[in-house]
Amino acid sequence: MHVRVPPCIDVKPGDIVYIGETRPLGKTVRHVVIGRREDVTEVKSQVLRLEQQQ
Repeated sequence: MHVRVPPCIDVKPGDIVYIGETRPLGKTVRHVVIGRREDVTEVKSQVLRLEQQQ
């Protein structure tokens, strides 16, 4: 599978990433990285803290 990695996402070999399907970005590229597992976990914990404060 060919996947585009945006420059704003720091991905290293071995990272677990989330990908999404998009319009064709090239001849064979139709998916893009939308986040890393660690980033999503960090954001989710921040949301939970905000909900508990309210």
